Amino acid sequence: MSKAAKIERRWRQGASKDVSEADMLLVLEANGFRMRRDRGNHWLAEHRLLAEHPQFGLSGPVGRVKINCHYRGQAGKVHPAAVKDVLRALDWIRSVEGETE
Repeated sequence: MSKAAKIERRWRQGASKDVSEADMLLVLEANGFRMRRDRGNHWLAEHRLLAEHPQFGLSGPVGRVKINCHYRGQAGKVHPAAVKDVLRALDWIRSVEGETE
C-alpha cells in the first residue's frame, strides 16, 4: 500500500484534523489531480472526471476542489472541511472510473 493510500485511509477513519499541506498534496498527486495555488493559502486541485460533479464541476472540461491550507491561523494545516471535500471528490472519480471500465 502506498503512502498516499495509507494517508487517505486514515482520513476515512476520521483523522481529518491536523492534516498537513504536504500530505494533502501527496494524496492529490497520487490520484491524478493537477494543482495550482490561488493568491492566498488555497490550492485549486483540478481533475477531468470531476467535470460533471454537482458540487465541484465547472463549465469546462474539468472540475475543481478548493483546499484551504490555513486552518485556525496555522499555515500549512488543511481545513477539515477540505479533507472531506477531497474524499467526496475521490469517491466520485472512482465511481466514474468504474462506469467506464
